[in-house]
Amino acid sequence: MHQMRTTFHLVPAEVWAAAEPGTPYAAPSLDTEGFIHTTDGATALLATANRHYRDDPRPFLVLTVDLDATGSPWTFDDAAQIYPHIYGRIDRSAVLRVRPLVRDGDGRFTGFARDSSGAVVRLRPYVDADRWLAEAIESDDVMMAELGGPLPASAIARVHDRRIEGMAADRLWYFVVELEPEGPAVGTICLWSDHVDGQPRSESGWAVLQAFQGRGIASEALRQLLDRADEDGRWGDIHAFPGVSNAASNALCRTAGFRHVGESTVVYAGRDLHCNHWVMSGQTS
Repeated sequence: MHQMRTTFHLVPAEVWAAAEPGTPYAAPSLDTEGFIHTTDGATALLATANRHYRDDPRPFLVLTVDLDATGSPWTFDDAAQIYPHIYGRIDRSAVLRVRPLVRDGDGRFTGFARDSSGAVVRLRPYVDADRWLAEAIESDDVMMAELGGPLPASAIARVHDRRIEGMAADRLWYFVVELEPEGPAVGTICLWSDHVDGQPRSESGWAVLQAFQGRGIASEALRQLLDRADEDGRWGDIHAFPGVSNAASNALCRTAGFRHVGESTVVYAGRDLHCNHWVMSGQTS
């Protein structure tokens, strides 16, 4: 499993919102100084924010970045080795979390809020009209790279039909992830139960369209899904199987509170996938 070397990047919310979502991220300092500033550790990050931006009234976000997945070289230029400098753009897949910084009444930064994209995420049931979303995700070379490549149109049609049937029979939760207010559909998230070695097992999976990745959307969608599962009470432990090289999904499992229990070979669409096995302890009614 890829061992992530994470750090924090501070950015005004308006700058992050204006960045082109489908391309690697470039902070303004990349043009003016030749690198992107980052800071190791929450305490040092808050100190940096208060030292430089306490009097700046704009909302600020903190990005959690996997340094070794940025696609650009990085190094420490300070003797204390607290402030990694990234000498190039940051690939969106390296942005693991996006959270607002919280201030007190005097404008002092005091901590991190929960994951946020700057928009409210809602989950709604997948319906027949959402077939286009299945096609957009499962015919995409990049999004399906961890699952053995895109599916043919005939296979996508069968997958779509099974989802509709499973939702109707209440043996599957399949949701479309949307942004509010009245935002677009940006991905899917699901929860289902199967039998493995004669025992029931609940499993979750998710996908966010490339243009909307790196904004904390999957994290918020997963939080809502787990809350619903906990309230429902029938799912028990929930398992997830991201590919071993899928840094973003493995980080999402870790930050959501899943426990890594090893590696496993999972069969998907007739393909053997090398995955990490994560488990979230749940309850059963």
